[in-house]
Amino acid sequence: MDFFKRYGAIGGSQPQSPTETIQRMADRADTSTLLEDKRAAVLGLKGLSREYKKDVGEVALDTLLKVLKEDSEDHNLLKAILETLNNLCTRDSPGGESLETGATLADPVADKFSQAILRDSDDVISIFLGLLGDADFYVRYYTVQLLSALHMCSGDELQQRVLVSPTG
Repeated sequence: MDFFKRYGAIGGSQPQSPTETIQRMADRADTSTLLEDKRAAVLGLKGLSREYKKDVGEVALDTLLKVLKEDSEDHNLLKAILETLNNLCTRDSPGGESLETGATLADPVADKFSQAILRDSDDVISIFLGLLGDADFYVRYYTVQLLSALHMCSGDELQQRVLVSPTG
């Protein structure tokens, strides 16, 4: 075992910071050709998005939207992307509990990422609306959750995008 540690094969490398890990996962999701590799990278980002919401959103939001547009036929990948986007766009209360339906506390991080999704030039809202007709229950469920989170952050803009969308 000392042989492997000495030459860095096992346990010899320095631990990565969360930002480095997020960057590496985003790069893997963006450049991988195998669907399993993309799925593993997105699942890693999903896990990190709960604790490092701001870092994941700043580094990987564009990559997540790109993968959503390109690989929307794999339900497991879709669910992971939608859950990650939900984590990024859901407002958190200061105490850490989830917000009640009527609460209007501002979360600048969630608002920022919601605005970025709504301002996407390739009309991601049409993709979300198309996913509402998907056969998989969880894809529909996470899509409704995401649309609800987007509505809480910027309802008027979401309404405009839905009305302009061909599938709206």
